[in-house]
Amino acid sequence: MRMKDILRNIKYFFQRIFRKNHITDIEMWNCYVYLAKFILPRLQAFRNQDIHGYPNDINSISNSRTVANKDDEEFKEGLKDWFKKIDEMIFAFEYALSDDSDKSGANFYIKYYGENPYKIIDGQFQNNYEIIQEAHNRALKGFEYFGQYFLHLWD
Repeated sequence: MRMKDILRNIKYFFQRIFRKNHITDIEMWNCYVYLAKFILPRLQAFRNQDIHGYPNDINSISNSRTVANKDDEEFKEGLKDWFKKIDEMIFAFEYALSDDSDKSGANFYIKYYGENPYKIIDGQFQNNYEIIQEAHNRALKGFEYFGQYFLHLWD
């Protein structure tokens, strides 16, 4: 670790201790990264638990139920739709962290799209803008779901 990094970490340590809100400069500069790092593992844990219900507006069938017999086909469909929405939220937070985790997002894009859209071909830097735009739009939809269903993230 370089001396400059050590001094910066000491600075952040003291900011965390002495500031009333205990928030460092780096946490405010990249606030979305710190929030995503906190939210993503909790969303993943929520997704992997035994969920017993879903929000009323998930199932398009009238008289949708939030809690029902788990063998009921209507309930299974609603739960399946709820899981899809949670998966989109997870995608969005992984997208938010993709540049922070490997500085190019390569691992994220390979995981979801099977290729890195940022490539050097014959010494020229080339982007696959279709994949980049698709991921961005999908992430925006996932964040929209997060806002829409924020109060439903309980079981």
